[in-house]
Amino acid sequence: PISHIFRRELNQLLEIQCDYKMTAGKSENSKLQYAETLLSVMKRLTGPRRDFLCASSLTNSAKNMKQRFELILENRASKVKRTKIVLYIVMISVFVLSFFVIAQPYYEPPLSNVDGIYIIDNDNSFIQKDNDKYILYSDGEVIDIFTESELDKSNAYGNLPIINNKENN
Repeated sequence: PISHIFRRELNQLLEIQCDYKMTAGKSENSKLQYAETLLSVMKRLTGPRRDFLCASSLTNSAKNMKQRFELILENRASKVKRTKIVLYIVMISVFVLSFFVIAQPYYEPPLSNVDGIYIIDNDNSFIQKDNDKYILYSDGEVIDIFTESELDKSNAYGNLPIINNKENN
C-alpha cells in the first residue's frame, strides 16, 4: 500500500512539474488555454467512450486535478515579486535601524589624556585682576576672562588667589 501511495504522489508531482514547465513565462491567457485543454481532455476521458490510454493521470482524482488547475492559474511571479519586495524592505529596515543601536561598554578616559580639561587648584591656578576684568590662569595658560559680578556669582573660584596687574609690574 505504501508503494502505491508513493507512486501516486510521485506521479502527481511529475504532472505538476510538467504543468509548470509548460506554463513558465507564459501569459495569463496562455495558461488559461492550457487549463482548458486539460479540462477538455479530462471530459473526453471520463465520457462514455474511453479510447485515450495515454492520459490516464487526468482521471486520478478531482482533488489532484483541482490542485493542478490552481497551480497553473496561480500568478506565481507576482507572489514571488511581492515576497522579494517585502524581504528587501525588511533587510533595508534592519540595516537602517542598526545605526540607532550602538552596543559598547562605558569607558571614561583618564583626565590627563583629555584636551580642554584643566585641574584648577591653589597650586597651579590664580586670578589676575586687570582693571575691570578678571583673568583665570591655570598652569600659565589663560582659561577664562570674566567680570567682577560673574566672579561673585559663580563662587567657584573663591579660594584662588587674586593678583592685581599692578603687582606684577
